[in-house]
Amino acid sequence: MKKIMNIACMVLLLHLPHIETFGQSDLLSPASAHWELTDPSAGGTGISVATEGQMSASEETFYNTEAPNYTGPGESQRIRMANTGNTWPANLTYQMDTVFVQFTVAPKESNNLVIDSLSFKICAMSSSTFEANIYYSKDSTFATSTKVRYVDAGSNNYLSTSGLELLALNDLNITVEPGESFYLRFYPWHENSSVSTGKYMCLQDVYISGQTESLRTPASVTWYENGIEGPVVSGGLIAGNAFYSDSMTLYSSTTDLPLNGTSLTLTAGAVHTVSKNWNAESDTVNYLYFGSSVRPKTGGTFHVDSV
Repeated sequence: MKKIMNIACMVLLLHLPHIETFGQSDLLSPASAHWELTDPSAGGTGISVATEGQMSASEETFYNTEAPNYTGPGESQRIRMANTGNTWPANLTYQMDTVFVQFTVAPKESNNLVIDSLSFKICAMSSSTFEANIYYSKDSTFATSTKVRYVDAGSNNYLSTSGLELLALNDLNITVEPGESFYLRFYPWHENSSVSTGKYMCLQDVYISGQTESLRTPASVTWYENGIEGPVVSGGLIAGNAFYSDSMTLYSSTTDLPLNGTSLTLTAGAVHTVSKNWNAESDTVNYLYFGSSVRPKTGGTFHVDSV
């Protein structure tokens, strides 16, 4: 017996409300920021930053400080107090809270950042009595902070003048959540009873490293919305166009159908056989099919919870 039908009308909706755009929550991906601090006039990077992974970072920022050149040891960046005619005030014994250099990182959208290490190379130039207090914090005001290198007003720990020295901290385990930032600050000063000229703190190769953890975010894709064949995507998905076997095709016009149990109607796409005939079958016909595909963006994992 042959059963004849003109078309099969349908709306296909595929919802994927939960997607981990950049990996499963129990997987961590490396991330880092590197300020090389080399002479841009000789092909160096200047104050810019290179990042890897799901970490964002800002250029090196100066607060009442400046870097006039890159003629320190190893062509490192030389830093001095700004707007003072290349001088430091007399009788300094402690940091000036408004004179510092700052480096900033944050997780990219939909990620937690776990900072596990930081490092930098530092020294003094043209001074054997140059100091620097160094802190990190997630508080932009530094009302709360952690000491990396610290000298109080009653002691000294002068920076080396023999060349750049590496200072590194590992196993930090500092979580920076979306909307938060991590700051690293250097407070330089020069100790002398007289106003001093031409004294510098030198910096190079500032690294902040860690791992990022992706957060689940809603995502969905809909095909045949209002009868339109192409996918409508929200969130971190890549969706393919609908495809059809050689024996099936999309009808050239849409169809309005009532939505059961309501007074509403839906505009539906219509798929039918090329022959426009449907044979009565007792099981699946392997050559009659249509479908579509969806996948997460690079680095992602998605979990389907409804279709």
